[in-house]
Parts: sequence; C-alpha cells; structure tokens
Amino acid sequence: MDTIKKSIRKLQRADRVKADDAIERIRSGNLVGLNILKIAGSKFTFRVRAGNVRIIYVLNPNEDPQIIWVGYRSEKTYRDI
Repeated sequence: MDTIKKSIRKLQRADRVKADDAIERIRSGNLVGLNILKIAGSKFTFRVRAGNVRIIYVLNPNEDPQIIWVGYRSEKTYRDI
C-alpha cells in the first residue's frame, strides 16, 4: 500500500477530509487559500497546513507535485527532509 494513503487513513475523520481536500488542490494546481510555506534549506519543498495536519510536497519545475509526507505535526516532522 502507498505510504501516503496509509498515513491519510491513520488521521482522524475531520482531519482526513481536510487533508484529502488539500492534496486534491495541490495536485490540481489550485493553491489559492492554502496555508503554504517553503521549507527552509530546500529549493522545491513546501508544506501545507490543513488544520492539525501537515502535508509536505515537492514541486519541481515542469513536473507534477509529489506528496512526500502527510501527518500530524511533531518535533520530528521536518527533521528528515
């Protein structure tokens, strides 16, 4: 099973709905209204805050966005990126 889908399944129902909506908007390119920040020290990596959930994705030029992590914010969230 895809690790992103597995991570989304572990979220609480309300957070899962918010995360699914944010991921669909990232993939469609409709980023208006999303809480997006660039990850420090990385050129193409961004994070989206959807309620209590963080979605980390890579946006390379001329490519579709690639979701690399979905989950609740913790001290280890941004450590391995």
